[in-house]
Amino acid sequence: KFTLDKKASAFTLTDDPLLVADGKFFVVKVAPDATVQPVPDEDGNVNADNIMAIYQVCVHLGCLVPYIPSEKRFICPCHGSTYERDTQYVRGPAPRNLDQFPVKVVNDNIVVNTGLRKTGNPHA
Repeated sequence: KFTLDKKASAFTLTDDPLLVADGKFFVVKVAPDATVQPVPDEDGNVNADNIMAIYQVCVHLGCLVPYIPSEKRFICPCHGSTYERDTQYVRGPAPRNLDQFPVKVVNDNIVVNTGLRKTGNPHA
């Protein structure tokens, strides 16, 4: 489990995703009406802050996927799979959305459980 230094209240909907390199994940705040929502934590609750932890590994062949601020998307350098900032698949050979880790927000502290990876939804 990772507890972030940055508080949940400090994230905005326009922030670029924050990379937590040690855990190989990004943290981003998404809108309540985003196409993909944060996954429930181990207690079955979704954090009210709409904070999402996105696994940095491409679901195609396992390359590390950077966030490209100029494109406002995650783009895999290996085969071009592209994803929105809420993990939603856009194009490329990837079979599904990026995977997520459950997030719990306790007293404005963000705790990410990297031991419970949730597989992204497949696309049509």
